[in-house]
Amino acid sequence: MHMLVRTFPRVVAAAGLTLLLATVAATSAAGVQSQPRSARIVNGKGMSDAVFAQQWPFIVAIISARASDQYNGQYCAGSLVDDEHVVTAAHCVVVNPEVSGTQVQLAPSAIRVVAGTRTLSTVSTGSGATGARRVREIFVHPGFAVNNGKGFSNDVAVLRLAEPIPGASTIRLVQGGEDALWGNGAGGVDAQVAGWGDTDPLEQGPAGSRFPTALRSATIPVRSDALCSATVGGGYGTTFERGTNLCAGTLQSSSTQLGIDSCQGDSGGPLVVDAADGSRRLAGVVSWGEGCAQHSFGAYSRIAALRGWIDGIGGATDGQPAIAGPGGTLGVAYLKRTTTTWRSVRLAWTAADAGTPPERYGIWRRTLVSGDTADELVGITTSTHFWASSPPTRRTNAYTYVVRPLDSNGSAGPSATLRAGPRPDRLRPTVPGTVRVVGRSQTRIAFVWGRSIDRQSGMGRYQVQRRIVGRSGWRVMAYASNVPGRVTVGGLRPGEQVQVRVRALDRAGNASVWRVSSLLRTRG
Repeated sequence: MHMLVRTFPRVVAAAGLTLLLATVAATSAAGVQSQPRSARIVNGKGMSDAVFAQQWPFIVAIISARASDQYNGQYCAGSLVDDEHVVTAAHCVVVNPEVSGTQVQLAPSAIRVVAGTRTLSTVSTGSGATGARRVREIFVHPGFAVNNGKGFSNDVAVLRLAEPIPGASTIRLVQGGEDALWGNGAGGVDAQVAGWGDTDPLEQGPAGSRFPTALRSATIPVRSDALCSATVGGGYGTTFERGTNLCAGTLQSSSTQLGIDSCQGDSGGPLVVDAADGSRRLAGVVSWGEGCAQHSFGAYSRIAALRGWIDGIGGATDGQPAIAGPGGTLGVAYLKRTTTTWRSVRLAWTAADAGTPPERYGIWRRTLVSGDTADELVGITTSTHFWASSPPTRRTNAYTYVVRPLDSNGSAGPSATLRAGPRPDRLRPTVPGTVRVVGRSQTRIAFVWGRSIDRQSGMGRYQVQRRIVGRSGWRVMAYASNVPGRVTVGGLRPGEQVQVRVRALDRAGNASVWRVSSLLRTRG
């Protein structure tokens, strides 16, 4: 059975991500990753601004920090539980969530949170009350894991925003004594789910209609643990982890009539139930499933079982005391550069004096130069040193590297930052070799040239230009390789003369002198 996480960036970069999520987004943010895939509510319905304000004002969209607008950057959702804390799915903020042993928590700078809006902007990330908000800290449940190779257990995380949201609308978590509200494992109650995810997982509708800009919601029945863990009838067998999962939804009634379910893009969003006094409670978090609204129910993180951990995040719920960071993992001390070449830098560090020894370390490279930074994962090691290679196209100046200790869950402890980089390369590559004609007709001339050499940062690419005598000046020709190749000038006239020139650029951006050909003539 293929497990499908319910996250999905509409534009794959990031989150990157970096996910950026997810993988990372991602992400694979993304990226943000590749990032996990996600969608919107299947067979749900839209809502007015009035209904949104009354029933769903606490829902937030999670977007990649690199996104140009809210709609294309959204890949997950979450719920405000106070004015600066969001409850979401752990797999929304972890790189490689589906592969045990490779999971690494995203940097807070990789994502943004959009609150207080029903409709996602397609032109910007917004401003003011409905603009994208920075995240200061990410807390991932230390027990988050892939269960039985497919589903998730303990799939919950808490985001701490950089600044509180004035007058934020929030939702309360289900509390002790409220088990009947969500069925307490026996099912039999209705819940509501909402999100911006996929509404057409079978792609039966018009092109471009799958993902809405406006929030959608649906009412779905919570199913019993017995049904969810059955091997027939929509259940998942042992993949369904009763301790921290619950399931809900309506199965399809025919091959063309889907049921009702959350889907890709809804991950991290709320599953809510109604209390006796008419208020609402967060009972679940959209987590995973097999398909959407088809042969299997949707799986959700069971808030009643996870509330104790959420309460331990300082200030997240009812002012409970803070925990001492993810797993109490010790930090990194004495990060330094030990060796540099023109293409890489060797980083070395020691662990702090107190705390739990980390199982491994993650090494990130800062990818943006402004204050709005994002981190790109460049490696994971169990050692206390690492060779960090420069990107294929590098700057001459240094990069900022971040080393974070990782516990068994991929959650990061206190990090260390160092600005370091490859040795400065200010030497030009050698001049390309002689240009030679290798093909000729009345309308075309094909040519090649000899290679350049760069003994420092290495060859980046060649630039090729041509001019038609008496008809045009120098024009750029498309060529992106770092090795010489065959290039053809077309659109010529019989007996016409053309001249070409080639120069080399190294990885640091240094350019060689142009190699200019003699006048080349087509056949008459």
